[in-house]
Amino acid sequence: MTVRNGLVERTEKEYSILEDYESPSEKDEVGPFAERGTVTGGLDPDSVRAMEHAVRYYDEIRSMSTDTQHIATNTGLAKARIDMIKRYLFTDYHDLGGDTPQRFDSSFEIAQSWQRLMDGKNIQPHDLTLLKHEEMEMRLVNEGMTQAQAHLAASKVYNYSKEVDEYYGNTKKHKER
Repeated sequence: MTVRNGLVERTEKEYSILEDYESPSEKDEVGPFAERGTVTGGLDPDSVRAMEHAVRYYDEIRSMSTDTQHIATNTGLAKARIDMIKRYLFTDYHDLGGDTPQRFDSSFEIAQSWQRLMDGKNIQPHDLTLLKHEEMEMRLVNEGMTQAQAHLAASKVYNYSKEVDEYYGNTKKHKER
């Protein structure tokens, strides 16, 4: 996403992500809410609506000014650490192997984790893992690793993706049934 003349514009990558979700899945035709793994009655993280929510919520997070204080209070971590993690995760541009630096793609699961951490309600273990993972990844990038290398190394210690998959259930298994 870029800002020109004070207006927020989506990047081509953000548009292409949303285009990939244009054709509704069977779940979308009956609604965005479906049973999935250990979570029932919630928004299916793989739905078009979940992706749209994530993109919108990332925009909101970038404009929030009190979220990091709330998260610091709710987790016991220093606000300065949460501020750095927020900048790294939502605001900074990274060398992701393309022609130009870009922000990380929006993720429904990360948006949900950030929301729970901010609200201080129903915080899940993987929400805290997210903070640890991003902090370690950021430190490794600052020490000279590529973002991809740092992500893999951080995932070996703090595997947010694995924990998220366990929390939401394995979508592929449920879709194939």
